[in-house]
Amino acid sequence: MQGDAHRTRVTEDSVRVAFVLETLHATRDGDLLKAAADELLGLLAPHAEQIAVHHLGPAQPRATV
Repeated sequence: MQGDAHRTRVTEDSVRVAFVLETLHATRDGDLLKAAADELLGLLAPHAEQIAVHHLGPAQPRATV
């Protein structure tokens, strides 16, 4: 039986991929979260046609992708 890691892996054929970065303490860890998101953007940019970042929280619980 193959697990989720195999079924949901990112390959060169992947069209839409979501990376979720989260913290339980946004006020404390917000700068670290932003730095991680910025680093991820830099790594993805050479390989993606389009990149979107959505910051979710109590005031903005949803994003349209």
